[in-house]
Amino acid sequence: MVKKGIVISPPFKVLPEGGVTCGGSPDAQDIRKYLLYWDEIDYPSNNNIFIELSDDLAFLQNCNVLKRTHAVLNDAHIDPFVFITAQEQAFKENEAAEKGKWSLAQLSDTQFYTNTIPEIGIEFELRKCLSVPEKDVPLNDILEFKQKRESELIALRIYLDELYQSIIIARDIPRAKNAALNKLELALKDIDKSIDDFSIRKAITSLRGTIAVNVTLPIDVLYAMPVLGISVSVSFATKPLLFPQSTNVENPLTYIKSIKKDLG
Repeated sequence: MVKKGIVISPPFKVLPEGGVTCGGSPDAQDIRKYLLYWDEIDYPSNNNIFIELSDDLAFLQNCNVLKRTHAVLNDAHIDPFVFITAQEQAFKENEAAEKGKWSLAQLSDTQFYTNTIPEIGIEFELRKCLSVPEKDVPLNDILEFKQKRESELIALRIYLDELYQSIIIARDIPRAKNAALNKLELALKDIDKSIDDFSIRKAITSLRGTIAVNVTLPIDVLYAMPVLGISVSVSFATKPLLFPQSTNVENPLTYIKSIKKDLG
């Protein structure tokens, strides 16, 4: 099974005039989400601004779960997009070395890139169905859980990949989702039950992202399924989106922050 990695950004906000403002360290619960569902985290560094690791991130680096690809930026001055540029460079390097392994995660409710290409893409959200350890759960507990429950995590990853790939190939969301969502539902239930069996305190969160697919027909689909004893929906919508041009990756997949969560 191919390992999966994710390149994360610092938290940032997109300003109305088109710039961005960055600040702080990734949220403790975001860190636990990426640790649980991905095998490797890349939190890039750069030669313009040093970002010190939080205690959580430093611990993961010592465990060889987190790495820091160093991006060498050409501009001598400090530009407002330095962290986004570093993330794009790190993603490009990782993808070139391990094609198909890496995704982007931007800790913002709006995606942003330094060089973009406009496409009709798909915005998707698995709403209120992803179990994530609470922010004060010890990282060692999550690492132990991953080791003992690897098969459940791999199953979820396989079914998510099947869903994304079927959408990309078919360019038909209703047909693609019907073939994949039943298996995805069972995988989500298995992980939720396993987390409860380990007595790990959790929150039920959403997984939101975008895929560059070049869809030509308008699609707006909401699919409801009874997961985890609550009403959960999976939504897909086609819309004009900006995707990263500088990474040269076909059908880039970017995860963006879902703000709302329910306690579980």
